[in-house]
Amino acid sequence: MTLKVIIKSDYKRTDGTSALYLQVFVNKVRRRFPLDIYVSVKDFDENKQRVKKRHPLADDLNLLIDKKIADINRIEVSYRLADKALTMDTLLIEFSSPSAVIDFIKFYEIELEKEKPKLAPATYVQQRAVYRKLKRWKPVIYFQDITEELVDDMITYFKTVEKNSHNTISTLTKNFKKYLGRANKKGIPSPVHYSEVRHRQMRGTINFLSQDEILRIHQYYSSPFISELHKVAASKFLFSCFTGLRISDIMKLETAKIDDNILRFKSEKGKKNQTIRLNKTASKLASDGYIFKAMGKEKLREYVKEVTKVASIKKHVNYHMSRHSFATNFLIQGGRVEVLQKLLGHSSITMTMIYVHVVDDVLNSQIMYLDNIIKKDDKEKPAE
Repeated sequence: MTLKVIIKSDYKRTDGTSALYLQVFVNKVRRRFPLDIYVSVKDFDENKQRVKKRHPLADDLNLLIDKKIADINRIEVSYRLADKALTMDTLLIEFSSPSAVIDFIKFYEIELEKEKPKLAPATYVQQRAVYRKLKRWKPVIYFQDITEELVDDMITYFKTVEKNSHNTISTLTKNFKKYLGRANKKGIPSPVHYSEVRHRQMRGTINFLSQDEILRIHQYYSSPFISELHKVAASKFLFSCFTGLRISDIMKLETAKIDDNILRFKSEKGKKNQTIRLNKTASKLASDGYIFKAMGKEKLREYVKEVTKVASIKKHVNYHMSRHSFATNFLIQGGRVEVLQKLLGHSSITMTMIYVHVVDDVLNSQIMYLDNIIKKDDKEKPAE
């Protein structure tokens, strides 16, 4: 492929300017791409193929020319690296609308829709939201441009401009890495391999309820003055605190089977068959029957907040906190992390280890409570 910037000097507009074109040859087939730039013949340098410096907009116009040339070169390089034949027809298509072969954004969109039937609804919504964020940042991200600097710029932009939280940035990088990995494995190269994209779970972002706070919710649940709606919401929330079930699985409990204190169900996320032995508290909640009563997600969230308020819990509680509470309290009580991994249905123990870090932080802070022994002794000493 060869290209050249030319001026159509045989035709002048009423203001005396002529159009600039990018003349491209692919396998001896010629095509002229309009640059939408118009200058007088005397302001165009045919040797340098750029607008002369004396033109008041020379810098801006030459920057536009450079960008168009870079776009076409990028297409040619992407096809060559992917070992695909580039024809004039495909160049025309790619130039007007980049495809999944060269554009990461387009690739992400196509692959996400392919995977949609396999994803839990909430997971699809999350990954779709990341796609929209990326497209809002850059409508086109060429694979050839995915460098370490670009990834750093992306993270900086969403941190500083859009003021995204650590959790949101973590979700962004996780999905960016996922779809870049899918592209790399399909033979689409990028300067930064997906394995080099830094992604780690953000520590300090997991909130959970203490044993005392869970007890207060249970006391309200067992009280005679609780309303029917609060009873249903509290039972579902507590059942998750004692089993680790996600809200999506709680919503499907009417199809679950409980035999001999064994809960069998298919998880909504991952569609895996899971089996959990119920402890006495979870078994009693199941036998009460309220966990099986229908309640929409929005109402469940609303009533859970009301329940925790009645229970004098000052934390900002959301439903997923019940799953975090199960995991952290399981480990605090001496549970093993590999068992927790199976109970939570995590495919990788790396996902479960974040709870280990949270519990370590809790235990490290609570070791300071032993200082109260000396403080108490000091208070009891008689004054001299």
